[in-house]
Amino acid sequence: MTVVATTLRYRITALIVILAGSGLCMGIVRENVLKSGSLHAAGRTAQSALKYWRYRAWIALGDQPAATGCTSQAESVPVLLYHGINDSPDGASMPEYRFAEQMLTLRRAGYSPVRFDEFEASIKGRRTVCDKAFLLTFDDGRSDTFYGADPLLNALQWRAVMFVITNEVSFDRRAGGSFYLSAAEIQDAIRSGRWDVQSHGHHDHELLQTDAAGTTGHFLSNKLWQADEHRMETDEEFSQRIRADLVTARQVLKDRLGLAARAFAFPFGDFGQGSLNFPGHQTTIVESVRALYDLAFYQTWPGEGFTFNMPSKEAFLVRRIAVRPEWTGADLLSVLERGRAKALPLSSQAPAQGWTAAWGSVASSREALHVTTGPVKSGSLIFLDGSGGWQDYEADSRVVGRQAGSVGILARLSDASTYVSCTLGPNILQLVEVRHGVTSLIAQYVDATLSPNGDHRLDITVNGHDASCRADAVAPIHGQISDDLIRGGLGFQVWAPDGAPQVDITWTAVQPATRGAKAAFSESAPLLTRVSSSGKSGSPAAEGGCGDHCQPSN
Repeated sequence: MTVVATTLRYRITALIVILAGSGLCMGIVRENVLKSGSLHAAGRTAQSALKYWRYRAWIALGDQPAATGCTSQAESVPVLLYHGINDSPDGASMPEYRFAEQMLTLRRAGYSPVRFDEFEASIKGRRTVCDKAFLLTFDDGRSDTFYGADPLLNALQWRAVMFVITNEVSFDRRAGGSFYLSAAEIQDAIRSGRWDVQSHGHHDHELLQTDAAGTTGHFLSNKLWQADEHRMETDEEFSQRIRADLVTARQVLKDRLGLAARAFAFPFGDFGQGSLNFPGHQTTIVESVRALYDLAFYQTWPGEGFTFNMPSKEAFLVRRIAVRPEWTGADLLSVLERGRAKALPLSSQAPAQGWTAAWGSVASSREALHVTTGPVKSGSLIFLDGSGGWQDYEADSRVVGRQAGSVGILARLSDASTYVSCTLGPNILQLVEVRHGVTSLIAQYVDATLSPNGDHRLDITVNGHDASCRADAVAPIHGQISDDLIRGGLGFQVWAPDGAPQVDITWTAVQPATRGAKAAFSESAPLLTRVSSSGKSGSPAAEGGCGDHCQPSN
């Protein structure tokens, strides 16, 4: 078909769509006034219908559809998070035109959303989904979410998930015009076939008193001040309170809406990392949710970890990308492309797309990655987004250090507090593992000629439980790594107790580990004894560990 014919077809289709849509709207108003008893609700429904026909026309006029068909399977899946969709943005809400631009950009690039049950099965490793699949989620159960997003979802025949605050749901049949959807509107959304509904808690969004001075904090992550008794909530009272709220939300969805919720979204994305007075009790919060739900969603923050979610039988915590209202469609597409699973082998002198700083900073030029510290930190840790699914591999690099106390290449990195590192420091080369912020020395080689500054080749290999580390012409050191460090991505770490270190990474190559790599481990043995340092040995590896950088302040 010629370009002229295609354009003419689009325009004729658009004209038909616009005329049909206009003719239907008055009928929709009359029908919904009778159905809902609310002129306001009927007007909203008619407005949604007009938007639907407008989007249909927009698509017909020239928004080229993506190629159809599933040519490959996704190795990991992203989850997008939105709140309200309206033209009066409040800093978290998305303008309608921007939301439409983003979704149509993803569609043109071949992305499409999956249903919640498809996502759950894929993330648990029970099935696969197509490459470029994603889960589209909206928090709070807001009216502007449904009426702002649903017309476009309808036009595209796409699905989404809504996490509702059950305490805000009105069960008045005639309710309309509220900030939150009524029960009747939620049921309409479910009947459309475009929306799955899950739990966002009952009272969990309330900010309550957390000390005698009147400081307020998040419901789920803080102990509450008992003003009547002039004391703080006990551990047991805390656990009982949050469990009761989780149970109530689940029960409301079941009893009043007929829904068996399988997922929970943490309000504010906070499952303890934002606690004001109860630090270290993330396990209590997470396990309380795990007892009732199959999946728990939170919004990740820059540098927290990999953008996409990888399949695992034990998968529970699910990362979400909080889409910013200022992002264009191209911006969102760039974020997703950076986080996509990266295939091995990977080799380049130019920086690979997706390098992210957990702390410190990273910049790229045509010649190198430039890693430096932040304004108040004494080190930097970067990782390659999209490499989190790697398991057995050999990573070789060339690094140029300046004013560095140590420089390390990291493997099997799952987040900024868990990885294996080959670290070069003054007079020493060390192979270490860091698990949840605790550093353990696996092997080391001492040589007065070693220095982290200057031009060096730095390599690390992980293969099963075996790990190997080498710098320049030094014979590899090796040892065994823990059972739970079974997969993870590539990273680099720079540390200096004084000054501002900088490392340029001018070349990186990663390839799958071979059987020969395991055999090589048994042929070299500078040191085989594991020494637990727990981050206190004074070695570059221990002092340059995750420390207080592991968890950002919130």
